[in-house]
Amino acid sequence: MQATAFIINGTEDHVHMLVRVRPAHSIAEVARIVKTNSSRSVHEKWSLHLHGRQDTARSV
Repeated sequence: MQATAFIINGTEDHVHMLVRVRPAHSIAEVARIVKTNSSRSVHEKWSLHLHGRQDTARSV
């Protein structure tokens, strides 16, 4: 999918994006791809940190 992001902004629990995509792509498809890729990126970057916090929380 080809897209251009003009503005990306957000807070801890949500994101606002202004993007240009081709009319052949639905908003649902764009959201699915963004969520998939961002989730993968967060898990790769924070995997050890998040798993450590979960283990600590379970042992309390």
